[in-house]
Amino acid sequence: MPFHIDQIDSLSLAYALFNQMQLGESRMVNSVRMALNQMGYNFPTTGDSSYAHFSTAELNAINGVNAKTLKDLFLSIQETKFNNLYQQNPSKNGVYIKGWINRINAVRKGKGC
Repeated sequence: MPFHIDQIDSLSLAYALFNQMQLGESRMVNSVRMALNQMGYNFPTTGDSSYAHFSTAELNAINGVNAKTLKDLFLSIQETKFNNLYQQNPSKNGVYIKGWINRINAVRKGKGC
């Protein structure tokens, strides 16, 4: 996989990232970086799609932190992003918000993994 999700040690975390990748690869990668940064790292965050893959340093960080903590932070960041998208344009994103949040909640409950 170009995102190297297959190199993530935690199956639960890998599934969460893969699940959310379906809603936008660069958004998923950026959210992981933001979560890692909240855990003390300093990875660049950008919306630029050229950064839509994990570097070796990022993979080492992902595999070196508590997977549950990283997963929880990542899902919270994703949820905030989706709620912000909805708030910015309810008429466009109102049809999607329930599905986005349902996906996040399903992953939190361990469904599908």
